[in-house]
Amino acid sequence: MIDISKPKEQFYFRFHFQKVNIDYRHINNQIMAKKMGNEMIKPTEENQNMTADVSSDLNRQAEDNQKHVKNLISQLTAATGENDKINKSLQDENRLLRAENKRKDGNISVLQEEVHKLKTKDTKVQKEYHKLSETEGKLQKAEKTIKFLRKENDDQDRNYLKTIQDLEDKLSELSREPKIEEGCFIDHHKSLEDQVKHLTIENKDHRDRIDTLETKCRRLQELNSTLEQERNTLKQQIDTWVAKKHSTEDQVKHLTTENKDHRDRIDTLETKCRRLQELNSTLEQERNTLKQQIDTWVAKKHSTEDQVKHLTIENKDHRDRIDTLETKFRRLQELNSTLEQERNTLKQQIDTWVAKKHSTVHIQMYAAVNKELCDKMMTELENMLSMQFELNDSIIEIEKYKDPPPDSRVPLIVICINASRLGTDVNQALSHVNRSRTIAVVVLHHKEYHALPRQPSEKMLIGSDYKHIGAIVDIAYLTTKGVYPCDMNEKSLDRLVNFIKVNSQSK
Repeated sequence: MIDISKPKEQFYFRFHFQKVNIDYRHINNQIMAKKMGNEMIKPTEENQNMTADVSSDLNRQAEDNQKHVKNLISQLTAATGENDKINKSLQDENRLLRAENKRKDGNISVLQEEVHKLKTKDTKVQKEYHKLSETEGKLQKAEKTIKFLRKENDDQDRNYLKTIQDLEDKLSELSREPKIEEGCFIDHHKSLEDQVKHLTIENKDHRDRIDTLETKCRRLQELNSTLEQERNTLKQQIDTWVAKKHSTEDQVKHLTTENKDHRDRIDTLETKCRRLQELNSTLEQERNTLKQQIDTWVAKKHSTEDQVKHLTIENKDHRDRIDTLETKFRRLQELNSTLEQERNTLKQQIDTWVAKKHSTVHIQMYAAVNKELCDKMMTELENMLSMQFELNDSIIEIEKYKDPPPDSRVPLIVICINASRLGTDVNQALSHVNRSRTIAVVVLHHKEYHALPRQPSEKMLIGSDYKHIGAIVDIAYLTTKGVYPCDMNEKSLDRLVNFIKVNSQSK
């Protein structure tokens, strides 16, 4: 692979282009410096000699720049040919990568087919293993049957032997008794012989059956041994197939990863190829730009000579302009000093306003009835008032009292629970407080929104006992929700805020 991430030609030509631009800027800076120098001094014969030296230096630098630009153009042409070679090598590498990618795609498909075949074989092996397990179960049942038949046969043999022994004993007893008739004895003897023959035949049948079962058992044992060997063989094959399957899956993963890397590499090479093409186009544009700059420099060379002639004439005008600007600068300094004083004054005023704006407001809260509900409502009301004053960039400090507060100058909010009659409840709440304009009564209504009174409590309490109170507001609440949002609560909260602002003493 060809590493084209940072082509040397690119940095080389950019360096020289920048150098040419720097030389051009250097020439312009020299011209401007000479202009400024001529502005600051008076036209003399020495200045004219300096102007001639500057012109000769400019001519010499322009010729050097022309030679340098021609050299750069030749190097740019060579770099363009090298760029074409790089593009061609990139295209060849891209074709090779695509062919390699196609071949690996074919390998992946072959491996996938092999994995499918292995899965099919694995299914067949599992079925055969299941059949083998069923055969083992049948063999175990046959062995149990053989054991049972053997035991039963042994029991019958013992019974037959015992019966024969009993018959022989009876026969011997009968032979000893002389009184028994001979015919009866013979008949009985024949009957016993028939029973013996029958038992002998039955015993023989049982022995034949046992021999048959033993033969069948041996065959089943041989079959079991054969199946055991086949099972071990199949187990080895399964282990081999599983190992091969894992190996194949790892190979597929590896090929997939490698394929992805190749695709990423192809994309990277295509991106670099496009960048090289863009760089080639940029170099072509810069070459054309350099040609235009050379033509421009030649034209500027002639115009510079005329400009140097006018520098002496412009020097006097610039000197006069400098004097005017110095006068204007002194005036601006005086104006700046005045503005600085005004700024300090405004800053002091702003600091004063900010201090007033962020002042702290002190109020008091009092509840005549010492209940948990009053404490809860006082806390909730405190949070609502704090939020309202924070919106106005103010701080509120609330002191809660269970007894009448001593300071009557600080605004006092008295909590009243409307439990029975309104007038009775308010009088009970104010029973230990001196009524004044710095007192506000908050009447708490434990009701749903639809059941709230339509008329404010302040309009219902119109007696002389209430005219000295600063404000009477209504707050609706529920045990589960606390103070809930409604028109009554919003208006009452605004009324309380205005009451506190009017009667509070900021500190």
